[in-house]
Amino acid sequence: SSLEEALAASPSSKERLQRVSSQGSLPRISSITSVGRSDDSIWKVVVGSGRFASAALLLGCAYMTWLAITLQDPYLAPWALEHDMSGSQAGILYGVEPLTTVVVGALAPALGRRFGTARLLLVGLLLISLAFAGIAAAPLLVPGGGRGLWEALLGALAVGGVGEGLVEMNANVLILELFPDVSGQMLGLAEAAVGLGSICGPLFGGVAFAIGGFSAGASAVACVTLLLALSCLTSLSTLSGGGAAFVEDDEEASSGADLGPDQLVFALVLLGTFLAGAITSSYEPLASLHAVNDFGWSLATVGVVFSGYGVTYTAVSVLAGRWCDSSRAAPRQCFSCGAFVAALSSFLSSGSLTARPWDPAALICGALLLGAADALLLVPSLIVLRQCAPGNWRDSNSSLVALDQSVYALGSAFGPMLLLPVGELVGFRCVMAGIASASAALGLVSAPLMMRLGSVSE
Repeated sequence: SSLEEALAASPSSKERLQRVSSQGSLPRISSITSVGRSDDSIWKVVVGSGRFASAALLLGCAYMTWLAITLQDPYLAPWALEHDMSGSQAGILYGVEPLTTVVVGALAPALGRRFGTARLLLVGLLLISLAFAGIAAAPLLVPGGGRGLWEALLGALAVGGVGEGLVEMNANVLILELFPDVSGQMLGLAEAAVGLGSICGPLFGGVAFAIGGFSAGASAVACVTLLLALSCLTSLSTLSGGGAAFVEDDEEASSGADLGPDQLVFALVLLGTFLAGAITSSYEPLASLHAVNDFGWSLATVGVVFSGYGVTYTAVSVLAGRWCDSSRAAPRQCFSCGAFVAALSSFLSSGSLTARPWDPAALICGALLLGAADALLLVPSLIVLRQCAPGNWRDSNSSLVALDQSVYALGSAFGPMLLLPVGELVGFRCVMAGIASASAALGLVSAPLMMRLGSVSE
């Protein structure tokens, strides 16, 4: 009878939800590990609640952002070298976009509170359109090449990096705010959109370069992004309206209390995110030069090979999301596996595991495995950071998203700046062998801390 009285006196989830709603503000989302926990399919929930247009717009933003980021990967480095730029200058061109994203990440949470997340999303789309119009016009405005052309491209790419950072960060924050009841599934779809953009970016960029020259792909991206910005402008009131409140059950919240050394795991996840950015951003320009110079491949062929990265990233992202939802410890195990897959990808690409005649096949397999490694590292990263975050970080979705993406952007910025010049000195094989060693070391350090948590219950 005392148990019945205690249960009757405790507030139900429905009553707690009503109390939160009556306070006139949304609660913080206490877990990002809610992938697939809704009884209905995500499309039934989103369409039934009238949020389909917002979902489509945010997923379109994720897709176009990564199409723009990866558009020039197959041809920028060889084209820059042909126009009297050094390897160091080419590396800086690859690194300036993610580097400016780091600056945006530091300012994005405060700017979002001041001006509104939806408005920052609109500004980001407009900046991307302006930047790619400048990239397309740069060879016409500075036909001589050399330092003048490099400076023009550097300025346009810096503006593009600011826009891409604003769009990606604020789109993820809006997903958490507008879709708290299905936030995990929406984050999974956003990663799938990122993968599709990574597929179409190199493929479209390589083909557009072969058919219409350097400016063709950038001009198309500028036009499409401008149309997307106009759609965002007409939807500002909807995007600023907020979503349904979500309250996690007390039993679910308490089930993750024994998840190991949080501070060390938090630091390892940030290190792995940095490494993922450095590997991905460096691999494509290095492999492009290697494939063109050593194998005689065309840039269009290189673009097709790199589009395979996006295929595996998209597919493995879906599988990784399901794995991460299987238990509270699963995201950490997924992350550790990603480090070892990254090491295998780099060893294969270096040719260390194959004979010389099989080097082209090894390079293709390495690109495919790199997509799987990135998915296994990046899909669980925000979930694990959310589990391990200090108390003052747990109440701010924008701060965690900004931290996660800024660390990835730092890796993406410094990877090409450091590794492209090193690749010119020691060669592609040595660079990839070094990357493989670093990835394996991360896996060996993180596995004892994360794999042992497999017995933790949901």
